[in-house]
Amino acid sequence: MLEAFGPNRLMVGSDWPVCLLATTYSRWFEVVHTLVGQLSAHEQQRILGETATEVYRLAPGGQL
Repeated sequence: MLEAFGPNRLMVGSDWPVCLLATTYSRWFEVVHTLVGQLSAHEQQRILGETATEVYRLAPGGQL
């Protein structure tokens, strides 16, 4: 996905609360962090929050 779309078009998501049938939410995030941990700091920031902030027009840092 990273190769096809790039970090500016990817964001983390889950099927919470359905994922709780198979794992804990904290374990799910451990897996996510393991996968993105191989990427640059900029790519991690984009995928873990900046892309969603931009797409959904959220205020950076949670400020409105």
